[in-house]
Amino acid sequence: MTAFPLGAFLGAVPYTLLAVVVVLGGTFAVAVRQRRHAVVDVAWGLGFAAIAVAAFVASEGAGDGLVSGLALVLTVVWGVRLALHIAVKASRLQRI
Repeated sequence: MTAFPLGAFLGAVPYTLLAVVVVLGGTFAVAVRQRRHAVVDVAWGLGFAAIAVAAFVASEGAGDGLVSGLALVLTVVWGVRLALHIAVKASRLQRI
């Protein structure tokens, strides 16, 4: 078993924070424009996907590439599916 790549982990933290700020900043802009705060619910899944991409890119070369790639793909698929699910559900509730 190999040691935890602490340097790669700590090096990825600023990029993941930046990804969160970008996603939530965009969400805030959409919420202000639409005058609805409920759009933040859709951003949860997209935030997880953005963090996964940022962490994968920032820690490239650290750890097992296959495991990192699989974690990236699964997290992005789950995050996008969650965002779409919440967006569709919210749009249906709005029509009622």
